[in-house]
Amino acid sequence: MVSINVPWLLCLHLLVFFVGSVVNEEADGMSLPMFMYQDYSFKVKIGIGTFKNARYMMYDFKVDISSDFLWLECEGCTSCFTPPILDASPFPLNSSSSGTRTNNSINVKDGPYYSIKYHDGTSSTGYLARETFSFNSTSYMSYFFNQYTFTSNNILFGCGIENVLGRINNGGRKVIFLSVPGVMGLGWGPLSFVEQINPVSKGMFSYCLPIVFNKTVVKNYLRFGNDIPLNKGNIISSTSLKRNMKGQEYHLEMVGISFNDQRLNISNDLFRLKNNGVGGGGGGCIINLKEPLSLIIQPAYEALKYVVIQYFSKIPELLRVDKLELPFPFDRDQLCYRNNSHKPFDHIKFPTITFHFSGEQANLVLNKETIFTSFRLRPFLHMYFCLAMLPNPSTTIIGVYQQIDHRFVYDRNKKELLFYPENCLENS
Repeated sequence: MVSINVPWLLCLHLLVFFVGSVVNEEADGMSLPMFMYQDYSFKVKIGIGTFKNARYMMYDFKVDISSDFLWLECEGCTSCFTPPILDASPFPLNSSSSGTRTNNSINVKDGPYYSIKYHDGTSSTGYLARETFSFNSTSYMSYFFNQYTFTSNNILFGCGIENVLGRINNGGRKVIFLSVPGVMGLGWGPLSFVEQINPVSKGMFSYCLPIVFNKTVVKNYLRFGNDIPLNKGNIISSTSLKRNMKGQEYHLEMVGISFNDQRLNISNDLFRLKNNGVGGGGGGCIINLKEPLSLIIQPAYEALKYVVIQYFSKIPELLRVDKLELPFPFDRDQLCYRNNSHKPFDHIKFPTITFHFSGEQANLVLNKETIFTSFRLRPFLHMYFCLAMLPNPSTTIIGVYQQIDHRFVYDRNKKELLFYPENCLENS
């Protein structure tokens, strides 16, 4: 859940100013290297500003497809992440020759401002500004070059002055949601970064998450516009993207779950988006990059959990473990098993699980690697594996683990999500 407050009259004025800010107008695509960092979060590096001794300064931004706002901690902050929490300095907007702000005071009460708060309590409040953004893009258009700099002027962003770092209590341990100085919002809404670079993005962005989560994995990109590959020889599935009233999350119309190709007896109503009531209703199915593991609405999760337990009860060398202290993100009450045979998992036939969505062939088929997480607590001990899904009381959320090795393409103009299997270690 993300809440944001930007004066609506200012937003109306800003909408007119968005289009045409791109310097490289001949470019029709862009690809930014994307890296995994703490607890299955993803970040990109962006160059900001124009300085006498440097073309720009580089900053890390958390990729967030559940919010539609771009912001960065700025110099003059009264409550700061950096330093000492983060290894970076606040952005010096006043020293940049290409930056402007909407008011001359760092006191947010004196002029146009923004205020945004995230689900873990992290918040940022500050003034609105415009700046030149530079992206070290690996683009199809620059095939003969390893990298080139794509530049866009007048990008609207928030300069964070009062910033509060929230923490999620996960298994008795405080987990920091944000450990970079800014957020790139790609969600619904006119303030979204995708919308601001629309001449290049064409309202589309894409990613493909590799199965090996390692910081040394370099071929992982956040792609925009014509840099999105769609000719992989696979059947491309398509389902509609929906919006919960004025929310920024991307909702999918989920219609069922299958276990080993057998449809489970789950009512479609459990996954239906409810656009009513204060705050825009609830329910539905969200896809995001915040949750490492998928959260399944409780009744559907219980139906799935039942067939998983029944399936593994027929394999004698597997022992169900109800409570076990596990490393993040396995320290909640998951369905876990221990392999008592000391043999590798290769001899066990694991099931498949399929998430069904509205649309032609819109089936997200999950295999062993995207259904279960396996590990040892210490060398030479038993191997464990856990169902990489958890129950949720009200909403289904497709998390990072279930998106592995699939290309996802968000087309905001057509309001559809395209997806298909892909080896995401190969030029993702």
